[in-house]
Amino acid sequence: MFRILSNSIEKKKKEEKLKHQKTFYEKIFLWVAMFCALIHAVFTPVLNGPDDMYHFDSEAYMGNIVVNREYLSQELYGTTDRLNSSKRFSSLKEKTYFSDMFLTKAKRVEKEYVKDVRIKKQAPFQKIGHLLPAIGMRIGYMIYPSIGVMVVSAKLFTAFVILLILYFVIRKLQYGKTIFMFTILSPATMGSIVSLNYDGTTVLVAAIFLGQLINLSVQKEKISWNKFLLLIVNVLLVFFGAKTNLLLLLALILFLPPLIFGEKVAKLCEDIGELFQKKAFKRTMILLFPLAVIAVIFLMRSTIFYFAWQVVKTFLRSNSPGYIVQEVFAGTVLQRPPTAVAYLWFAFFVFIIFNGEFSDKKSSKAFTFSSLALYFVNFLGILWMYKYYNSSVAHRSLYISGVQGRYFIPFLLSFAPFGAFMKKGDNKISEKMLYSFLFVFAIISTIWVVLANVVYPYQ
Repeated sequence: MFRILSNSIEKKKKEEKLKHQKTFYEKIFLWVAMFCALIHAVFTPVLNGPDDMYHFDSEAYMGNIVVNREYLSQELYGTTDRLNSSKRFSSLKEKTYFSDMFLTKAKRVEKEYVKDVRIKKQAPFQKIGHLLPAIGMRIGYMIYPSIGVMVVSAKLFTAFVILLILYFVIRKLQYGKTIFMFTILSPATMGSIVSLNYDGTTVLVAAIFLGQLINLSVQKEKISWNKFLLLIVNVLLVFFGAKTNLLLLLALILFLPPLIFGEKVAKLCEDIGELFQKKAFKRTMILLFPLAVIAVIFLMRSTIFYFAWQVVKTFLRSNSPGYIVQEVFAGTVLQRPPTAVAYLWFAFFVFIIFNGEFSDKKSSKAFTFSSLALYFVNFLGILWMYKYYNSSVAHRSLYISGVQGRYFIPFLLSFAPFGAFMKKGDNKISEKMLYSFLFVFAIISTIWVVLANVVYPYQ
């Protein structure tokens, strides 16, 4: 009796110790993410990212603090998308950058001075995505009304709110914590979160939605009303609070365990499954599916073959090796980073998929491989959309260009179910060692990328 009680106490202590370790890593993740966000916000050049002028004006317009930035750019509320690089170079050379950006007070003007039509006719996801930076910018203006303070305040406030919510999302995850942490700490994601644009909000919506679906996918009982209402809210967030390509994630709802929606739904899915198993149905599908594929290829043959050849040339072109890999894993809102950073993160990501899961829970094969397939559907879909795009007409047929890593970042989270599926027995690397490497690597990469953006700025 005493031995049984002793074993029970010892088991409970081990469980508490394990729980403490997991929350410890999650807390360290939050601190590391906040530190990386601080590095990005403070040291990234002000208003030097693509469309930064547009985002700045949008958020100033939303917060009713439109200021005169004419002394920084030749055009006032026109089509200038970023701060003129020659202006920043001269200010750095003459050592007036800090004075121009942070000490010079910006004169407040009427909202009517904003002429950019895009600002006044924004889609819902743009308005929602600009909300947090607008609040942060308003706070910055109250602290000190200079453009630099407004921008840094907007970035820090946005990053603080997003990272805090992501921390709680990760804490609630049944599995996939490592892949979520990896994705968020990568230079590409941090560059999106700590910016004036709405890409950080898209990452947040994707993490919240996928996080709930992952937890529901391992649930054995019927979904509660609280969780069901939360699911509806998350679906609405995907519809109205994120970029259009995130709608693909809604398909994963179809692959959740039918039982969580009630016994009637489970019975209906079982009947449909039995229909699919019938020989007559299988024979019909075996006959019709190849014919449908042939028909699509025939009707769209010129476009499909052109697209396939463009994809091949994009990956084989010699003038920018690793273009896609660089953009997906370490591309920032300023520029693509040093190639080494991108490839190291890519190699680390592959390692984490096969060795980074420490939970024994996993989803069904249908949910797992559907989630994985969505990444590649999105990947090919984005390339398809850009198959004819190129800023240079003379090189339009050479390769696909214009693709940016931020279009793929949220879908890296969809690898989490596959990572759990690939876990076989004990991990080859300890949790402590893996997370220690991830956190140190994230800090080094952040400093590396930010320095590269300061020394070799986007032009």
